[in-house]
Order: sequence, then structure tokens, then C-alpha cells
Amino acid sequence: VIAGGCCIILIVATGFTVQHYMRDYLRNEAVSKMVVSLDELLGQLDIVSNGNTRTFQPLDNLSDPRFSLPYSGFYWQLQDSDNVLKRSRSLWDTELKFRRLTRRFGLRDFPIKGPDGQFLLVVQQKVKLPDSDRFYWVSIAQELAPLQIALAGVRRSLFFGLGLLTLAVLALITLQLTWGLRPLALLRKEIGKIESGKQTRF
Repeated sequence: VIAGGCCIILIVATGFTVQHYMRDYLRNEAVSKMVVSLDELLGQLDIVSNGNTRTFQPLDNLSDPRFSLPYSGFYWQLQDSDNVLKRSRSLWDTELKFRRLTRRFGLRDFPIKGPDGQFLLVVQQKVKLPDSDRFYWVSIAQELAPLQIALAGVRRSLFFGLGLLTLAVLALITLQLTWGLRPLALLRKEIGKIESGKQTRF
């Protein structure tokens, strides 16, 4: 019983540990792909001087066509501390809303609620362009639902496999105890016969 209980505890702990690492892996993979899109967008950023005014050069949409489809779940946005300056066509007539913008340079990823009510994973970077004394924030967002669906599929497969493994381990333990204790059961039976006088030796 103790051996079976220990095996079940170890298998369950393994399942939750593997699930944790799979969740981190899927998230990191998504962030890595979003960083590629963010770098592509940063490569297009440039300020054009027109007399006393400075404006951003027109930004082409990214190579991933999903940034052009309305409410596709893939979005980008460029803003300063006060206003949204540019955004992807997929955002249509809405904007990404942030409680606060990242204050440090470098990448930051976090979840927010998206324009269509869905949850998004955001990769955001604070930048300062050479011809400007202002800071800008570039954000790439992706819907979280596909990641959650993928993780749910992995979780089902994982716990199904671990469930079969648990049953197999318990069956082996039961078989081992049955065959391992068989000599003791025979010995107890022989002792009972000797005590009752049915036989005089083993």
C-alpha cells in the first residue's frame, strides 16, 4: 500500500511538473515568434522631417497576413506616452489598452484583455529613435486562446498516459506482492495443519 501510494504521488507530481514546463515552452515559443514580428516593425520605424514637423514614415503592414485581417487575434500598435500613433489593420477601429507602459528598455511580455473581449499575450518594447527626443512603445499582441487549446490538448494526453502508467504500476505491485508473498501463505497453511495435528512436519 505504501509503495503504491508513493508511486501515485510521484506520478502525479511528474504530471504537474511536465505540464508546468510545457506551458512555459509554449509561451516562450509564442513570444519568440512575436519578437520576430516586433523586430520587423522596428525595422520600419523612421521619422521623416518636413519643415518644422516630424512624422513617422508610412508603415507597411507586417509580412504575416494575419496582422491585416480585422480582429484576427494578431495585432501591433505604436504609441507614445499619451496617444496611439499607428496600429495594425487587424485592430480595425479599436486600440490596445494598457494599464501602464513598460518603463524599462528591453522586452516585456504580459497578458491583457483584447479588443474583441479575448485575452491577448503582449510583447512590448520601449524605444527611442535617433531623430527624436521622445520615447515610443511598440507592442505586438497575439490571442491566448490557441495557446490554451494547445496546452489543454497536451494536458489531456499527458494525464491519460500517466493514468495508464499508474494502472500498470499498481498492477505490477499487486502481482509482485501476490507472487512474492505466496511462500509465506503456504508456510502459514502448513503451520496451521501442524498445530491442528493433521501433519507432523513441513
